[in-house]
Amino acid sequence: MDVFFDYHVAFYKHRPIIRHTSSKPDRGEATFAALIHYHKFDKDRIAKLRSSCLREALNVFRREAGHAAQAVRTNDRLEWQTRVEEAEALDQRLQWIQEGQHEGAEGGTVTSVY
Repeated sequence: MDVFFDYHVAFYKHRPIIRHTSSKPDRGEATFAALIHYHKFDKDRIAKLRSSCLREALNVFRREAGHAAQAVRTNDRLEWQTRVEEAEALDQRLQWIQEGQHEGAEGGTVTSVY
């Protein structure tokens, strides 16, 4: 078992662990963010987050990028397109986690077991 996780659970005395998940893993303003209850976040909840919240946000970003392109507002279109790409990258990372695979800190593949 993960030593950090054991320490964290002991330190917080089994209270819920809330994790901030964001489309921008480093610091800065994110296009999409959610607070997740760690102990309840399983494959079904990942699917729900992806299918309802994140996909809805992606639809809005794509629609706004299209409107900006039609109105020839290049800067706005580029900004919305950047949001689309950032949210799609988060969706891909969540898909990998949902499938039991994700990238570790050193860039290697880590297999998760639920």
